[in-house]
Amino acid sequence: MIEHIANFFPEEFAKIGELRLREMIQYGGKRASRYGIVSERDVCKYLDLMVVFGWDFDANPDLPWVGHILHDQSVTVPATRIARLYDLALKCQSK
Repeated sequence: MIEHIANFFPEEFAKIGELRLREMIQYGGKRASRYGIVSERDVCKYLDLMVVFGWDFDANPDLPWVGHILHDQSVTVPATRIARLYDLALKCQSK
């Protein structure tokens, strides 16, 4: 994950630093698991979103769409929820 973030988010990596990034990865993994997001690929997506939107992006009142997607019980597969969240985040970032 450290190498991934360093490669895909070099500016953020430089600001965060490796030690703080390790903390973020542990914290993010725990937060992701709250939503049933446990596969390596899906946790990676969750961590990418943390880098872009902040450590507690899932509880950020300025990003209500995040919570709606993560708590959507009509979608029973966590991988589907994180995929929807990731796709919407990409659309928001490209605007």
